[in-house]
Parts: sequence; C-alpha cells; structure tokens
Amino acid sequence: MLYWSRLAILLPLVMIFGFFGFLLSLISPFNPKVMMLISRIIGWLTFKIFNIDIEIRGKENIEKNLPCIFISNHQSNLDIVIGGLVAPWKTVSLGKKEIRRIPIYGMFYWLSGNILIDRSKKLEAATILDHDVKKALQKGISVWILPEGTRSYNRGLLPFKRGAFRTVINAQVPLVPLVLSPQHSTLNFNKWKSGKVIVEIIDAIDTRNLSLENDRELTKKAHQLFEERLPILEKELLS
Repeated sequence: MLYWSRLAILLPLVMIFGFFGFLLSLISPFNPKVMMLISRIIGWLTFKIFNIDIEIRGKENIEKNLPCIFISNHQSNLDIVIGGLVAPWKTVSLGKKEIRRIPIYGMFYWLSGNILIDRSKKLEAATILDHDVKKALQKGISVWILPEGTRSYNRGLLPFKRGAFRTVINAQVPLVPLVLSPQHSTLNFNKWKSGKVIVEIIDAIDTRNLSLENDRELTKKAHQLFEERLPILEKELLS
C-alpha cells in the first residue's frame, strides 16, 4: 500500500533528524528553537512525502499576540507535525512526563525546553504547569497546549479539560486558537495526492480581565469556537 511505502521512507529520516536534534540540544540545552528547527524539517518532509497541501490562514493573529498560549484540536500524530510548521520559533509544548522514557526523543523533548507534567498527580501537576508556563512566557516563549488531553482519532471533538484554561487565566496572556481541519474525512494517504489541511488561526481571546471563577466559561467558549469552525472547514475541503 502507498501509505506504508511512504512511511518506510519517512521514518528513517525522522530518526536521523531526531538524533541530529538531540545532539544540537546537548550543545544548546533548553533552547526551543532547536525543537522548532527539527519540527519544521520533519513537517516539510512529511507533507512532501505524503503529498499533502497545507493552507495557513490568519498568520497575522500570531505575531501581534506574542508571547501567548496556543490551543488546538488533537486528531492524530499529524497534528504535532502541523504545529511544528505553524507555531513561531520561540514555542514550547506541554507533554506527559512519560515522554522522557522514550529513548533519545524523550531526552531531546525535555532538553528543548518543553514542559512535562505528571497527570497522575493533578494538584502537583497544576502547580508545576502554572509555574513553568509563566516562566516560559516571561522569557518571551509561547506555549502550545492540546486541551482535549488525548487524540480524538475519528470520534469528533472531545471535551476540553478545564485545567488548561485555568493555566491560561493565571498567565493573563492572549489565548490563540489554532483550528486544524478534520483529517479522517478529508485525507487519504493511499492516494498519490493525499489531500489538503487548513490551519485557521483565530484572533486571540483576551484573558486579562478573567479570574479563575471564569474557567468554565472560557473552556466552553473555546470549545464552541472549535465546534463551529470544524464542520465549516470539513465542508470546504469536501466540496
């Protein structure tokens, strides 16, 4: 199948550039630009090998709101690749602490300045998250969070976890939604032309006048925004 042939080409390249990124992170530890460089290379390779078009809309909504917190929907591993192409150079992401157990990549992820939390210890994780996010933002580094908490695969948009929005409110920085177009209905990796992805960067949600009492309201507002935009993007791609 074409999909597996393409994957057989991509995976060795991902391993090579991943190892190169690990070496770079040893030379320049906790520098998010190292991860973003490798992410951009791997993203470009992925979209070329799988012959996927990408359209990024609303780029101006990034530059005018930096540093900020990005949120996006999470459908598959392709979202990580897309994020690497869209997010600005000084960006870190949020991941589970188990990532560090992955040979080479886990250490590379941590050494690139990304934020790791232990989700089994919710109170401790929230405290560490708030502290590390504020620390990154103070350095002019934006943070990318996937508020569904896991891949949705073909289950539609999952509920957003409130913890991510409590962190946003505590940080008092712009919240910039990245709406990634539906993939399962619009992409076919076994076709020569796999399809197209649209990334819609929505203008920032202002959090400066919000308190933690508004966390439910903010969570609901963000979720509704994604619920409204995803079917519209899907319809456009299928038309």
